[in-house]
Amino acid sequence: MQLIFYTTVSPEEYCRQGKDFPFPEPDYCPHCRLKVPRQKHGFFARNAINDNFSSRILIRRSTANTAILPFPTCLPFACPTSSTP
Repeated sequence: MQLIFYTTVSPEEYCRQGKDFPFPEPDYCPHCRLKVPRQKHGFFARNAINDNFSSRILIRRSTANTAILPFPTCLPFACPTSSTP
């Protein structure tokens, strides 16, 4: 499960800001849908590739008190896609 959010920031700017990017703070857990505050749970790196950009970017990982698994907060260009025909 991941939370996808939209912004006008380009992939280059997102990469440049890194950990300083103003990630959204949802007030619910995407696993159980309860309104509980999330806790920051570190970062992980993911490849982001499009026509004009190719780099490793940081993805914020969060967790909630009620959740067993952490969840990432991603931009659409950072979400994994399937390339199978």
